[in-house]
This record gives sequence, C-alpha cells and structure tokens, in this order.
Amino acid sequence: MRRVVAAAMGLVSSVWSIGLLAAFGGVGHPIRVAHADDLAEKAFFTIVVDGEAAPAEMTEMIVTCPPGAVAVSGGLDVVELEDSVFFRTYTSAPMIDGVPITHVEDGTYPTSSAWRLRVKNTKDGPVAYRAAAVCTVIEGAETVVRTRTETRRKERTALCPSRVTWGGGFDSVDEHFVYENAFLFSSEYLSLSNLLPGRRWRSGSAWRVEAIESASEEMPLKVAASCTPNWPNLTVMGALTRTLNLDGGIQRHSVQCREDEAAVGQAVQTFMSLASFMTSSPTFGERGIRLGEMAPGRAPAPRGAQSVTEAFHDFRVETNLAAMCVDVHPNVFLPMVLSLW
Repeated sequence: MRRVVAAAMGLVSSVWSIGLLAAFGGVGHPIRVAHADDLAEKAFFTIVVDGEAAPAEMTEMIVTCPPGAVAVSGGLDVVELEDSVFFRTYTSAPMIDGVPITHVEDGTYPTSSAWRLRVKNTKDGPVAYRAAAVCTVIEGAETVVRTRTETRRKERTALCPSRVTWGGGFDSVDEHFVYENAFLFSSEYLSLSNLLPGRRWRSGSAWRVEAIESASEEMPLKVAASCTPNWPNLTVMGALTRTLNLDGGIQRHSVQCREDEAAVGQAVQTFMSLASFMTSSPTFGERGIRLGEMAPGRAPAPRGAQSVTEAFHDFRVETNLAAMCVDVHPNVFLPMVLSLW
C-alpha cells in the first residue's frame, strides 16, 4: 500500500515538474520562479516619473507600464511638502489604447498600460513632482467607462460586471472640484463614510466620482472603474482611515496595508462640497515613504496610500481615505504561475 501511495505522489510531482519546465522554457533552462515570493513581487510594481509643472498652467503627465503589464491605478505627489498647497488634480484616470477616457464611448475595455494625470499649479513658480502608475502583469483586468453630464453637482458610478474594483479615476476638460473618488462597498448607497474607520472592508463592485462645477457639453465628467480579473483567491480589501479637519485649509492623510499586501489603488472621499480632493498617491515601505521622495524608474509595489485635501470652511470636515490592498502571499499567486508566465 505504501508503495502505491509513493508511486502516486511521485507521478503527481513529475507531472507538476514537467508542466513548470514546459511553461518556463523546457529542459535545460533554469526555472525562473524558484520561490513563489518572487512571483508575488513581480505581480505588482510601480513606474515613477519626474517632472516640473509650470506656474499657473495645466500640466499633463502620462505614465506607461512596460510591455506585458497594465496600469491599475496612478497618482501624483510634490517633491517638496510645502508645495502641496499649490497642486490640484483635474484628471487621474486610465487611458484606453492610448486615448483619454473623455474621447471614448461608454463601455467595457481591456485595461491598458497607461495612466493619465492633469494637475494645475497655482504657485507663481515651477513645482517639481513625481507621478506614478501601479502596474500588474496579471491578465484579464478590465476598465469600465461611464459619463455623467449635469450642471453644478455631478455624480457618476461605474460598475464592474461580476467583479470588484481595485482602482478608479476621473477625467474632464473642466476645472471641477472633486470631493469623492472612491469605491462603493456593496451598493450605490454604501460609501466610505458609512464604514467604520480602523477596520478592513472588502472592496465593492462600483467606483463613484462626485464633483462640483458645471460640465462641458462636449466633454462631460467621466469616471473609470479598474476591475479585477476573475482570478481565484484574489481579494481586494479596503484599509480605511478617517480624519477630521477642524481648522480649514490643507490636510494630508495616509493609510497602510498589511505587511504581506500591495496597495494597488487609493480611494478618497471628503464631506460634500465643504472640501475637495487635491492629490492622491501611493506610498512605499513600512514607513509610508512618499511618492515625492522616490527616485524615477521602476519601484516596488506600494504598501499604502496618501491624499491631500482642502477644506473650504473652518469647521468639522471629514475625510475618508482607503488603500486598496491585495494579498501577495505566495499561496494566493501559486495557482497563477502558468498564466503569469
């Protein structure tokens, strides 16, 4: 009986080894993923670019993931902290085959490799910045684009079909004030403000953007939801923090994922029209290193998120910030070995 069991185990091991050898180039070529940890590290990474925004002008940045990877989310941060007060984001969204989402029809598209940002510098001098795209090599992700045209208050929700969001964004030619750019927990009525801070929540299937200012008839506000692929064991959790601004003005917020997770996206919500979102960006390492402190080039997967908001009144204004956390434990990614390579 023992011999039968041992033979069966040996056969399974041989089949698994042959499959790996076939996937990674056959006999005579070393297997590139010696440990599942290597695979998890390759699943998500960040591309960082640097630039300088001219005074009183709108600056556009497009960050592109390398071939074989797609952009899940993106963000922007100033190099010098004191310059945070001068930057306001008017676009943070994926592109569809190199085209801004303002120029594509509503619908569902394969997620592409580029993330587009537009920011206005209100300082009377140039401001140095870092922009980033969070990239993944996991196949099957999709982007859902939706449009909303209203006067003054604009709201739009993009819904992922049978999936969940792990990022999202917005785009418009207008200079609007966005006060929500975030996932919805389980329905259109359960947003970040309905969740308890300090806890973790499973991401919902919708991404909502709310803004103030009238929309152009030709180019209304558009929202994009970055939807996860239908992979087994892939779970997106929102790590939520809540802060209060009692004095008005600029405030910076941050939140971290767990040690074995990648922060693949950021979600921000302020309280109605009393405050607005200025910038959001990934952070790195256990200490939450700012994007503005990172060197240009390829960087590891983010470990957290930060945002900068501005309160328009000097009384209690609530801001919710969530990092979209994906478990990168080897047990999650082991079933994906063949597809990733």
